[in-house]
Amino acid sequence: MKQETLLEALSYVNSKYVEEAAPRAKTRRRLRPWLAAAACLALAVGIFAAGRLAKPDNKPEAVPQGPSPYEAAENGPREGPDKFDWPEPNADAQTILDYRIGGLYLGMPQQEVLDLLGEPTDQSKGDPFILEDGSARDTWWYKRSDDPERLSDFQVQFADVGDGWVVNEIMVFNDCGLDLPHGIRIGMTQDELLSVWPEIEAETECLDSGVKVDENNVSHPMIAYQQYAKQLCFEVGLEDGVVYTVYLGHYYEEPLWKPDEPLPEEPYSFSSGEITVWRRTDAGWESVQKTERGAKMLETIFSIEELVPLAQGPDGVRCVVDFQNGTVCLVCPPVESVTAGPNNPPEAWGGVYRLEDRDAFEASMAAGDAVPHGLTPLEQCIFPYGTWEALGEAFE
Repeated sequence: MKQETLLEALSYVNSKYVEEAAPRAKTRRRLRPWLAAAACLALAVGIFAAGRLAKPDNKPEAVPQGPSPYEAAENGPREGPDKFDWPEPNADAQTILDYRIGGLYLGMPQQEVLDLLGEPTDQSKGDPFILEDGSARDTWWYKRSDDPERLSDFQVQFADVGDGWVVNEIMVFNDCGLDLPHGIRIGMTQDELLSVWPEIEAETECLDSGVKVDENNVSHPMIAYQQYAKQLCFEVGLEDGVVYTVYLGHYYEEPLWKPDEPLPEEPYSFSSGEITVWRRTDAGWESVQKTERGAKMLETIFSIEELVPLAQGPDGVRCVVDFQNGTVCLVCPPVESVTAGPNNPPEAWGGVYRLEDRDAFEASMAAGDAVPHGLTPLEQCIFPYGTWEALGEAFE
């Protein structure tokens, strides 16, 4: 299946935010549609060997047993509202199932991943994602490089359809010594890619392209070399002519949202054409208005994952985000008293509110009140990773 998580769904997001947003919890059961579909558009005990992950010498190269999901799908096409016309395959399904990423493969049992890589540096917290068909998803993140700008180097998503957790997809987004198919390496140029994998150049149907425009209105050419057979996909993504991600998935077909059923209604929304960000200073509140492109980046940061609930309300609010659609977020910086899992304290936490009285809200901001008036609390939470930095950049 063609995966466009990074090329389209997150086209407005700086890649640093995507990578840093990944290792965070997704515990609410209100799943946004594109998050449920992507389960996506990505961490310290492990196996090191000269900086490279390696398969234990006494561990044979395992091959998935039994019929592949691709073969099972041949039992008959979907009908009714879930019917989906897959593109014609440009690769044999077994070719994709035989790919190895640092010894990992699609369908690999979770225990074998633990034996190979050790405990993850970070993983989804709380209940796993429960999808439309009743199956579950869980994600582990690993950090293997010394890159201080990265929270993780690759992620492994597991699926459980009733017979145990197995690897459903793998995404690598940093050069951390993983052995990749065809000798591919994160950071290599397109010419270098074609030199180690010359066959892909002739397979023009495997090439997908587009343009990503960042928050500074700078265009970045995007290319993805893709091999797919039904839901199975191997993809090498390039940005500005450099390999920046390698993806292998899905072992199981993702259930589709039924068009005749309404989506779960959210009590709030981070979608807005304009956003006003307020920052607390000694003189009171100063504000900056983000226009459409800057707002889109902030919208995506807030929406990139499900918010982690907290029992306590905001204390020491330093930023107020007015989405100008009835949703307001009060954001606090990290403090030692707020804990939620192994990565404590959270980078940004606070609450989501419904704006009931704009006049009262704006008056309290002008007066410099520590907590603005005219708001009704909806949820106390930890915000996605990257939120605090993104809010700081709004004032640069």
